[in-house]
Amino acid sequence: MSNRFESIESDEFSREQPASPTLPTSPSGSGIRRLGGLNLLRCLSIALVMARHLELDRTGWLSPLISVFRKGGWIGVNLFFALSGYLIFSLLIGELQVTGRLNLRRFYVRRALKILPPLYLIILPVIVLRIFDLNDREFLKAVVGELTFLQNYVGRMFVHTWSLGVEEHSYIVLSTLALFFGAQIIRWTARFPALAIGFASSGMVSFLILRLMADPERVPSLLYKTHLVADGFIPGVLASLLVRNTVWKQRLNGWSVRAILLVGVIFLMPAFLIDRSTHFMLTWGYSSVCIGSGCLLLVALKLPDHLPTICHWPMKIGAASYSIYLIHVPLAILCFDLVNMSDFLAVFGYVAGSLVSGLLIFRLFELPILTWRDRAFPSLIKTRSAIIGLNH
Repeated sequence: MSNRFESIESDEFSREQPASPTLPTSPSGSGIRRLGGLNLLRCLSIALVMARHLELDRTGWLSPLISVFRKGGWIGVNLFFALSGYLIFSLLIGELQVTGRLNLRRFYVRRALKILPPLYLIILPVIVLRIFDLNDREFLKAVVGELTFLQNYVGRMFVHTWSLGVEEHSYIVLSTLALFFGAQIIRWTARFPALAIGFASSGMVSFLILRLMADPERVPSLLYKTHLVADGFIPGVLASLLVRNTVWKQRLNGWSVRAILLVGVIFLMPAFLIDRSTHFMLTWGYSSVCIGSGCLLLVALKLPDHLPTICHWPMKIGAASYSIYLIHVPLAILCFDLVNMSDFLAVFGYVAGSLVSGLLIFRLFELPILTWRDRAFPSLIKTRSAIIGLNH
């Protein structure tokens, strides 16, 4: 059995989509047009993550090309982290700016209704099917980890759900930061934006030092831990502050998209050339990927709302990326491990099955719940007033 389906630590470093908020202008619109660049970035992220879980010996003559994307596919997780940092802190700071206060109870309820239903749709059937394995200590730890979002500390049922724990822990930290220091952050960023850049840089350096101080033999498994990888959110948080500063927003708007993209690719490139398990990629390389992810986020923010028709389906995939992220590993287990099929059918079943089933889960399950959520627990501010692009 592949190590994708597990209850103990794995050496893989891949994700989900992390659970970042959708950007709907209305629940039924699924946010495809509003800041469409963010959904394009989500699409890229989920494509990289899915490449990470491809079986190379099933890809035939494409193996050399696929191997490159499989090696660097884990950066899709960091792209999701940067997105989440930007979106979540924008929502928190935006609410504070508009209303003068934070309703964290409503914030957590809305987050829970976004994250929990699709997750439980995936894990509860597995728990039911393996109900008699609950006396297995490792499986029990995995169940507890999944239900409490301690996947990256206690245990997990699937290899990719560790990132959901990192997301949830970061939500708590960011919401607490906004609650106690949000007003000061808004005021000081408006007057001295260099302070925000300085604090963000200090945070990145601090996480790097923590990774450098960790036992090199334990770093591969430790890098699932929130306290060592949460710097992936910092570029997004910094971007959410700088776009609210008039001077810096004008400055960022003046930067060339191609130049930002080139810088981002340079910082991300080591992940595709150097093995993930090397000490460099586990330490300095991870910091490089965080910076590169922030650059791609800026590129996404600079794209206009109205993108060419060719971008329509990638944006739809991006809007449904959380559901796709959750289902892609179970589909990989099914296609590569459980069912005996040809290489072509296995790869096609994995890719097409993940996309189709993820889109269906999003449309038939996730979106109706979000629609009900927005009626029962409406946001105190409009999403479009909190999530600011660089062309708005």
